[in-house]
Amino acid sequence: MKFKVDMKLIKQTFESKEILNIKEQIETELKKINIKRRIYPGTKIGITAGSRGIDRIDEVLAIVSNVIVEYGGSPIVIASMGSHGGATREGQLEILKHYGISEENLGIPVQASDRTFVLGKLDNGLRIYVNDLVKILDGLIIINRIKVHTSFKADIESGLNKMVAIGLGHHDGASLIHSLGVQNLHKNILKFAEQIIMRLPIIGGIGILENSYDRIMEIHAVEPNNFQKIDKELLIKCKKILPRLPVDNIDLLIIHEIGKNFSGTGMDSNIVGGIFNYNIEKNDSFTIPQIKEILVLDISKESNGNAHGIGWATAITKKLYNKIDFKTTYINSITSGFLWKSRIPMVFATEKDAITTFLKIFGNYNKQEPRIIVIKNTSDLDKMYVTKEIWEGLKDNRAFFSEDCSYQLDFNKQGELDLTL
Repeated sequence: MKFKVDMKLIKQTFESKEILNIKEQIETELKKINIKRRIYPGTKIGITAGSRGIDRIDEVLAIVSNVIVEYGGSPIVIASMGSHGGATREGQLEILKHYGISEENLGIPVQASDRTFVLGKLDNGLRIYVNDLVKILDGLIIINRIKVHTSFKADIESGLNKMVAIGLGHHDGASLIHSLGVQNLHKNILKFAEQIIMRLPIIGGIGILENSYDRIMEIHAVEPNNFQKIDKELLIKCKKILPRLPVDNIDLLIIHEIGKNFSGTGMDSNIVGGIFNYNIEKNDSFTIPQIKEILVLDISKESNGNAHGIGWATAITKKLYNKIDFKTTYINSITSGFLWKSRIPMVFATEKDAITTFLKIFGNYNKQEPRIIVIKNTSDLDKMYVTKEIWEGLKDNRAFFSEDCSYQLDFNKQGELDLTL
């Protein structure tokens, strides 16, 4: 059965302010908090590195390490990513390597561990787990991007405090905090982070805000006692510039690839819709998209097979399925407490098989042309394909642009979607 679906390639503009000279900015910021007074000749200073694809993170780490060396210290990059990488030393080092974070590239030690130790206990008796690599350190610099979380909404979500509590907490710490329930996840992150900051020799932090195109927009160095303050301030800015899909009513969203480098859940639930029943701020204006079906075509190389979040999808391709590392994926989902996020959707042999199946279904209950959007991933939303019906509702909005030409929802000889982004 032949289907003819006309598509328009549209572009939308977002916040594009960017710091080009990050070296100068980082050095200036570190001087503001007088980091020099905390570094002595011969001291070992750890720098955290997570599993997210932060813009130019290898450069950021290199610049910070050079500052430490300048002041007489010995920098060490510490893998700090909770249970990601399968919670193994090798898996975490492999993730960092994908981002250019290696001893060969940076010229300093890059270490990971699969062990933790109990740093202490909360007042209620819960143990505080920390990566055992901190035992060899004289100081720590926490680095993370501040952004919205995929499972809850609060005045502090993903940022420096999360890196302290869950990143440094490794598998044991991350598992414990998530096991306490998503309803209080943000509160427990802060409880554990406060105690860890009090007990570890953390000498400062660097909070990074990316613009809507995932480029570094702001960099702030802060004292440990200001981690909550900077997390709050940058999160407010992040929510204002968060990219969105152009419409909320969608029949089929086709995502070329998902991955941990795009979102903790592979596809950002702030974009595709999610469980926003918990901790919604009264002044929050998140609109949950109404998407009937989600088709995912592939998984990024940077994910190393971690398909946590695939449960959002209705269908995937055999190509994607064959790349899934189930052990790593399950560890991530079990640690987070959201087992359903690793549920396997329908698996189709080719992209053509999947899409034509959806078109048949839409033809049975929708007399109009289906509302379809094709995106590269949930981080790159400046360009996408939309059906003409969607474009008709957008063309008078100056935030969107499209050329006169149209495209067909068509496939090559291998059954792959012939719409590249």
